[in-house]
Amino acid sequence: MQSSGRPLVVHIDRVESPLELERLALAGIDCEIVSVPVSSEGEIIEAIKDATVVLNNHSPVTANMVEQLTKCKLIIRYGHGYDTVDVDACTEAGIIVTNIAGSTSEEVSNHALSLMLACARDLKRLDRATCEGRWNEVYSREVGHRIFGETVGIVGFGWIGRAFARKCKALGMNVLVHDPYVGS
Repeated sequence: MQSSGRPLVVHIDRVESPLELERLALAGIDCEIVSVPVSSEGEIIEAIKDATVVLNNHSPVTANMVEQLTKCKLIIRYGHGYDTVDVDACTEAGIIVTNIAGSTSEEVSNHALSLMLACARDLKRLDRATCEGRWNEVYSREVGHRIFGETVGIVGFGWIGRAFARKCKALGMNVLVHDPYVGS
């Protein structure tokens, strides 16, 4: 894939990405940046075999794949954790693995908040009754439970936990947190 002597940055995911933020971040660096849609181990290997840097959303990077990465210096995992990358194999091969902690915190905490609100408002039951034409059986001005003044417990106070706590506080909730890794 690499056509010049410039470093090759390869983004892999199920779908191709325009890489707008990545191109902006790399604007001052003389490198080639491409996005390759992949869905199998063979496609991943073919896409990243000449890469200097791999940008990885959720694709697996196994020890077998790492053995074939002779030019790779860095694998960047979007989001939290390293669960799709064999970090031990990368370390042995001299490839640095990092992540972009915080990059998905707002959306993950939004999703958690929407699920909490759906439970508080009993949306699943109300939606089902409405779709089945039984609205009058569930109609009430007191539909769902109030969340203002309620207490929410958060286990883990990293990027996502902090974003979720901030949103719950904005809704007037009391927030309790437990995280054995965060000091008091």
